[in-house]
Amino acid sequence: MYSGTADLRVRGRLSGKRSRTADKLRYTITVQNQGNATAASTTLSTPLPEQLSIIKLDPSQGHCDQIGNTLSCDLGDIAAGDRATVQLTAKAGTPGLVRLTLAANSRTDDISLKNNQVVIDRKVRDSRFARIPDEQKLPLAILAGMLLLAIGL
Repeated sequence: MYSGTADLRVRGRLSGKRSRTADKLRYTITVQNQGNATAASTTLSTPLPEQLSIIKLDPSQGHCDQIGNTLSCDLGDIAAGDRATVQLTAKAGTPGLVRLTLAANSRTDDISLKNNQVVIDRKVRDSRFARIPDEQKLPLAILAGMLLLAIGL
């Protein structure tokens, strides 16, 4: 008797285009079961970079825990065609590359393991050296010119 298979697909995105050490990083991670059988006891995990501090974890089902430098989520069963989502808010304490390698597994046979993992990279810049927004450059240039005129240069 054929009982079907799961097909977990992990997708993730990080809000915003740029990040600095003072910014919150907001991740949305989705585990979707594209198979024709329920994905039993589904888990999602990732090693956590040392510079990343978790502020909030909000799974749509099940629960998530940080154990040492590993994020581990027990998402329970995901029915065929259904999905579970994890909202993760974190902060990078130091500049550099922040990489999350998220992998999902279940006890149900999975027809394709190649889509069970996703990598999300973000280069975090030092907030002490924040770039001046374009709309502030002209007023600063005018102020600098006025200062040079005032001191007679």
